[in-house]
Amino acid sequence: LDETSYTNTLLLGGRLTIIGPPDLTVSNLSFSPDVLSPGEILYVNATISNIGGTGTPTTWARVYLSTNRVINTAVNFPLITGIEVTPLPPQTSAYLNRSAMVPLGFPNGGYYVGVVCDFGNGVVESDEDNNVAVSAQPAMIGLPDLQVTGGGFAPMTIWPGRRITVQATIRNTGPRDALATMAEIRLSTDTVISSRDVLMQSGLNCPALTSGSYVTINATPVVPAATTLGNYYVGVVCDATNVVSEANEGNNGAALPGRLSVVAPPDLQIAELDFEPIAVTTGGSFRLLGYVFNAGGVATAATVWVEFFVSPRDDFQPPRYFLCQSKRIGPLGPGQYYSFSDKTRTVPAGIPAGQYTVGIVVDRLNEGFESDKSNNTAWVRGKKLYVNTPVLGASRWQLYR
Repeated sequence: LDETSYTNTLLLGGRLTIIGPPDLTVSNLSFSPDVLSPGEILYVNATISNIGGTGTPTTWARVYLSTNRVINTAVNFPLITGIEVTPLPPQTSAYLNRSAMVPLGFPNGGYYVGVVCDFGNGVVESDEDNNVAVSAQPAMIGLPDLQVTGGGFAPMTIWPGRRITVQATIRNTGPRDALATMAEIRLSTDTVISSRDVLMQSGLNCPALTSGSYVTINATPVVPAATTLGNYYVGVVCDATNVVSEANEGNNGAALPGRLSVVAPPDLQIAELDFEPIAVTTGGSFRLLGYVFNAGGVATAATVWVEFFVSPRDDFQPPRYFLCQSKRIGPLGPGQYYSFSDKTRTVPAGIPAGQYTVGIVVDRLNEGFESDKSNNTAWVRGKKLYVNTPVLGASRWQLYR
């Protein structure tokens, strides 16, 4: 307005003080212990302060456990509820000193401790975003948890009754120390290793393991002699005697990588044994026919002698005479064979004149392991070799295998 005088303003007496609303914050958060098991007590301390300009009414606080540093009251576990905070005048504090039992069965893991003040937003504050404090480090909550985390075995092919070598790593993945216990090795038709599977070796010592530590076990279990031929998983079971109370009792067994083929042992046999001609003289030539083959499921491990004899008896029993030079044959894989049909041989001196049964003996010195040694000897039945003697009458023969 356009006035004639601007001196008509009235100044009232006194001063107007403008103060802010309340503002609750949480500070000095701490907890103990750092590591605990379900059923044990967690102690929490914090300071709740009103840094605003106006006092607060009675408010409520809570303590939460969270797997991360973001407290979400809708999903995080409320460890302590109903904490009453008395009215706080401006620039005053209340001290929270509470404890609570972690529930039995609480999942293993690291949990951040969070304290929320003014739960339910009962106070209108100048800053509603500073009502939460979260611990810098998590509390490690849980029990020991023993697991098989790696390993292997050799060989990949074996026969019943033989040993394999097994190496496996057992680790305590839980937050608490594990007592000393035992491990065992089992044979399974599937990857789920349990006490129902075939036991190969037990009583393997596993020492006490602190959280995160591990041990490597080495074993040489025997594949049971009665094991059915086929493919199997080799499994390792830790805490086989259930000494350790664990967060997860269902993960103590694990199948090692790969499959173990249980096959028939080596077995050297003789097939299609024959000879020609039927009449020879000392120093003369003749041929042996037939072959030695491995009827087993795995290679023989040694070189062995193949020896050729004649016997004056029909059943090839002693006395026997060497018919020709013996042959040393190397390891034979499954289905492989050594043929002795491709060479002409010479009748040695020293065989008395007469008629003989011709036979062969494989590995007479027992240098190689086989499933059946009884089939390492064979002879031509019903047919005779005449050495320095005339053939008498007609001969009829047949080959027995």
